Amino acid sequence: MGLTSVVLKSGLKKHYTHISFAERDIIRRIHLRKSCAEIARILGKHRSTIKREIKRNTNAGEIYYEVHAHSRMLRRRKAAKAAYLIIDNDLQLQMELERLFRSSLSPEQIVGY
Repeated sequence: MGLTSVVLKSGLKKHYTHISFAERDIIRRIHLRKSCAEIARILGKHRSTIKREIKRNTNAGEIYYEVHAHSRMLRRRKAAKAAYLIIDNDLQLQMELERLFRSSLSPEQIVGY
């Protein structure tokens, strides 16, 4: 889980964390009975974070499931990194690199090749 640190005017640092699976379970259990602001107070998150989480991960039937929300988050995270996984996305390039490594070339030589 990633942490981002922001320095506030008072000099204190505020840490931001991703919503965990356990927190998603809590959201599912109480989101129909409590407001986003109340859920945010319970979890120690900002109310817009909870509102965005529910809006982003509620299915067509207006139901929020923590399992689906967590898997959607993982898919979005993987899709965001896809553009940078050039070797993993290109089988021919991957085979060519393996061939060059087997021919005892160093990574520096392969980059120059």
